[in-house]
Amino acid sequence: MIALVAEESLVRLVAGPGLQRLTVIPRAHGRRRGWKDLDADRVVDILDEGGPGALVLVRDVEADPGARVLGELARVMGLDLLRLPAAPGEAAWTLAVAAHDDFQGDGLLRRLEALVGEMGEGGPLPRRALGPGLRVPALRPAALARWAGCAWRPCRM
Repeated sequence: MIALVAEESLVRLVAGPGLQRLTVIPRAHGRRRGWKDLDADRVVDILDEGGPGALVLVRDVEADPGARVLGELARVMGLDLLRLPAAPGEAAWTLAVAAHDDFQGDGLLRRLEALVGEMGEGGPLPRRALGPGLRVPALRPAALARWAGCAWRPCRM
């Protein structure tokens, strides 16, 4: 089973089965300014514990500058990295799907890459509302995993 690593502010937005699979990078929360920056030393320790096959899920630096160190250290340590959607709701939903039993196994990163790519406007899958301003694919996790496995294509770059 692949260890999934994400920072605390996203994990707190997620509810559902499979969350025990998530390795959480703790993040202090300030009273006035929201979530504080991640501690680099703590991130290195937790990434070491996750092992060489860990998959790190993180939003872009523009979306969450305080988590910048997580993506940078994961890359330096040679871990697989998945860039989550910028919107917190979409990122948390993707994280919950990644932790689901149907998404575990071979090709996890590729299936999740296809899923993140589909989250943009005009994706081919039917949508359902999951909260204010959040529309996600309207497929059950097993069907979504099969679709994502078929939809992934290598980049032409």
